[in-house]
Amino acid sequence: DYDDFDIANEDDLLEEFWAFPEKCRLILRLRLEPAKRIPQSFRGGGRGTKTK
Repeated sequence: DYDDFDIANEDDLLEEFWAFPEKCRLILRLRLEPAKRIPQSFRGGGRGTKTK
């Protein structure tokens, strides 16, 4: 039932929705960039680490 749904709130939600992918990309970029600079051996046994 959407009869009691706040219209002003809906606009805020739509704004958030459209901004969301951009935020995700930014967060992912911030999280992935430092990981690229860290040598594989320090990453905790991920793909491509040597165990010998």
